[in-house]
Amino acid sequence: MFQSRIGRNYFLFAVVIVMFSARVFAQGGGNSAITGTVADPTGAVMAGAQVTVIQQATSVQRATTTNASGAFTVPSLPPASYSVTIAAPGFKTLVQDITLLADQVRALDVRLEIGQTSQQVTVEAAAVMVNTVTPVLSQVIEQTRVVSIPLETRNAADLTLLVPGTTTANGHGVQQGDTKQIAVGTQSVAESISVNGARPDQISYNLDGANNEDLMSNTNDPFPFPDALQEFSVQTNSFDSRYGTNAGAVVNVVTKSGTNDWHGDAFEFVRNKVFNAKNFFAKPPAGSTDARDRLKQNQFGGTVGGPIRRNESFIFFGYQGTRIRTVNNASNAKVPTAANMTGDFSALCKSGFDGAGVCLDRDAKGNVIDQIYNPATGAAFAGNKGLPIDPVAQNFAKLLPVSSADVNGNVTFQTPLVQNLNEYVAKFDQVVRGKDRLFARFYLDRFQHAPPYDGKDLLTVAAGSTVQSQNYAAGYTWVAKPTLVNNVVVDVVRTASDRGQGGQVPQMTDFGSTIFQLPKSSGGIRSFSVSNFFSIGNFTDAKFVRNTGDIRDQATWTHGKHTFSFGGDFERDQSNIRNTDLENGSWSFTTDTSHPATSVVSSAQSAANFVLGHMRSYSQTSGDFSDSRQNVIGLYFQDEWKFRPRLSLTVGQACFLWAIHIMASAFLLLGRRPTSKTLLPAWGLPTISSGPGRPSSDQEEAYSIPPDCQASS
Repeated sequence: MFQSRIGRNYFLFAVVIVMFSARVFAQGGGNSAITGTVADPTGAVMAGAQVTVIQQATSVQRATTTNASGAFTVPSLPPASYSVTIAAPGFKTLVQDITLLADQVRALDVRLEIGQTSQQVTVEAAAVMVNTVTPVLSQVIEQTRVVSIPLETRNAADLTLLVPGTTTANGHGVQQGDTKQIAVGTQSVAESISVNGARPDQISYNLDGANNEDLMSNTNDPFPFPDALQEFSVQTNSFDSRYGTNAGAVVNVVTKSGTNDWHGDAFEFVRNKVFNAKNFFAKPPAGSTDARDRLKQNQFGGTVGGPIRRNESFIFFGYQGTRIRTVNNASNAKVPTAANMTGDFSALCKSGFDGAGVCLDRDAKGNVIDQIYNPATGAAFAGNKGLPIDPVAQNFAKLLPVSSADVNGNVTFQTPLVQNLNEYVAKFDQVVRGKDRLFARFYLDRFQHAPPYDGKDLLTVAAGSTVQSQNYAAGYTWVAKPTLVNNVVVDVVRTASDRGQGGQVPQMTDFGSTIFQLPKSSGGIRSFSVSNFFSIGNFTDAKFVRNTGDIRDQATWTHGKHTFSFGGDFERDQSNIRNTDLENGSWSFTTDTSHPATSVVSSAQSAANFVLGHMRSYSQTSGDFSDSRQNVIGLYFQDEWKFRPRLSLTVGQACFLWAIHIMASAFLLLGRRPTSKTLLPAWGLPTISSGPGRPSSDQEEAYSIPPDCQASS
């Protein structure tokens, strides 16, 4: 269940980085920092200079003074645009506007000019293109790119692939389909990305400093839609000690906040056949001449944010709705013909029959082909006629598209794809004591995929789902003093997946079988196949609930030439599975039959076995009902020692411990295995149907029906 969290190694490590740069600061959760040195015109460092940082959009300010080395640090700043003012008696006041991106540590080394403090020097700074402050290798996907780059499904997480070292890596189990995870169309919002060769489940995802990972796959929960997303950073190497749980990368996502000015937007993105181009190879559906893409995709919504009380309280809200109406790609199948369902397979033989009723068709070696045999005795059915009709097969075939198939039983069909997705983001920010910051944020995605069964054609049976992802977070930044800042974030993350066939799909008992079946409201057809012809079924009811509670604390303390970062993380994980998979059984009809040595069995024998009710194999389980609990405790410490102006030493240590408890349960009901000569009256499989129903083990009850086992007719 916790496939990669368990795989994350228990470790205790020390990292020593020696680099020719300024100091390293652990910000976490997308927060930024400003660090620098103040000197006079001769280059002598200045102690006691006043440094004031004002966030332009909210007028919230932070202040500090330079230490004996002339250095200053202002940590834990939300990514935004700031005005930095540096003043000292006998020198002109310096003012510089800068923009801090997520997880950025901006160096600001200045020299003050001699003059009056009333005199002001404004510095126009160019954008910093190279990180000379920290050893972290990272890139920020800023708001301009988030909003302006076209995204087919408006999933901002796709932009992670813009970062060097990333590549798509499918097939690692992180994308588990739209019955467990949210999807837009056929594209999952969960990313399967490898960073520098690491597995896709080795990436840490955070949202506003809170956890944003799905326990089931250890990949991302949904990102907010682009209009509600400020930016996000992707760290791919040399991240600091607090990020010790995953080796691949760290992705920190930051949502928008309200400001002193009201702002907002409204949008709608439309895709339909009016705008869609025609695929050159596309064919129009039956009864139509229009071959244009039938996709109808509407994504609409808006955002609004502003002050509740200027300079103190701010609010932001966003909504996006997605509606998809289309059809899946066409599928081909083969069903028994109307004649087949009366026991007549004579059309299979092209050359007629001899006096004994054996087909005259032969292969290159002279073997009899295109002949139907009695699977119990191996005798040929004379003229390929007179097969006794099993009543369950007869009832089952009433919901197959026999009448719309061609003369050989071939049929092409499509299933509708109906999806609704609603996304909500709400965020509240409060300035406390003029410098502390409190925030609370709510993010919810609710995805609904309607089961496609139309009530007429069993080939359209598939599972639908409702998946709801919620992320609640609250955080407080406490500026105890200019040199000591503490961040704490508390979050609750919940993803609940509820899948099933909608309660309208017939059960095997509806066709006359006496085998145990789930209640119709939670059942359906899990797996029913006739080789070379058709395969029907999908997942029956299941619930997958994942809950995570997390408390994260981080402190940054600047003392002399040292900057200490330390903190901890306590995470409580819970996974509850209620999965009825295969409780309704898996039914398989094949071409297996007794037959003369001088013959080759026809591919149509499987359909004949279906008509006869001669099943080759059947399996049934008691489902998967399990609960898992996990506690994760992490502590870390990091010291950056700047013992020379251009040389610093960083030492860090982290320890993460896992405690896992798994509770499994299953229904234990009576059942018996079949004997080798047991008949299968109306597919009742008396070895099971005579008991209360479910198999007697929480493991699979599977067996094959011997070729000499004849179903009743």
